[in-house]
Amino acid sequence: PPTALSVIPGNSSWYFDSACCNHMTSSSTIFSFISSSPHIPSIQTADGSLMTVCHIGTASTSSLSLPQVYHIPALTLNLISKGQLCELGLTVTFSATECLVQDPLMG
Repeated sequence: PPTALSVIPGNSSWYFDSACCNHMTSSSTIFSFISSSPHIPSIQTADGSLMTVCHIGTASTSSLSLPQVYHIPALTLNLISKGQLCELGLTVTFSATECLVQDPLMG
């Protein structure tokens, strides 16, 4: 099966997550813009443990640009937040075999 979005070798797949609060990745090399802030949160995982967010920034590749991405070095998956996509005005539709993200203004 095809990967969601190809970003970097090794940890290359991005997964759509309807429950995560923000886009997240462990890869620091894909950020086109990154910032530190005194108000960067920790993320609580499903098992109750905490992961530290090191930076927040824009992740960019030739086929992807995501704003407000959390850089979490301990993370093992790249996650795309369904909620953040909807906040950007995009339509996100899940089916049994795919996830469609569409800009209603551009079609």
